[in-house]
Amino acid sequence: MNTQKDAPHHFAKESAGTEKDPPVDETASAAFHDAAKRLAEIREYIGYYIAVQADAARLAVRNAIFYAALGILGLFAAAAAVVAAVVLFLIGIAQVIGAALGGRVWAGELIVGVVVLAALALGAKIASSSITGSSRRKTVQKYESLQRKQRTRFGQSVDDRAENP
Repeated sequence: MNTQKDAPHHFAKESAGTEKDPPVDETASAAFHDAAKRLAEIREYIGYYIAVQADAARLAVRNAIFYAALGILGLFAAAAAVVAAVVLFLIGIAQVIGAALGGRVWAGELIVGVVVLAALALGAKIASSSITGSSRRKTVQKYESLQRKQRTRFGQSVDDRAENP
C-alpha cells in the first residue's frame, strides 16, 4: 500500500479535471446560452406585460368615451324634457289668458311671449350687472390691498406718488 505514490497522482487527477467535469469553455458556453435563453424569455414577458397594459389603457379610454357619450345623451334628454315642460306650461298660460280675453288665444300667446322675453332680458341685465359689479369690487379690493402693503413697506403708495410726485 503505497499511499504516498497514490496521493500525488490523486491530486494531479483532481486538478486536471475528472471525466465528469466538462471543460471550462463548454461551461461558459452553456452559461451564455442559458443566459441568452432567459433574456429572450424575460423580453417576451416584458412584451406581454406592455401589451396587457396597452389593452387595459385602450379599454379604459373606450369606457370613458362610452360613459361620456351616455352622459351627454342623458343631458340632452333632460334638457329636451325641461324645454318641453316649459313650452307646455307657457302654452297653458297663453290659453288661459286667451280664454280670459274672450277666446282670443293669439292675444294670450302674444302677451305670454312678450312677458317671457322681457323676463329673460331683465334676468340677463341683472346677471350682467351682478357679474360686472362683483368683478369690479374684487379688482378695487385687490389694488387697495396692494396700496396698503406699499404704504406699510415704503411709507407711501403708488397712488400717493401720483398725487405728490
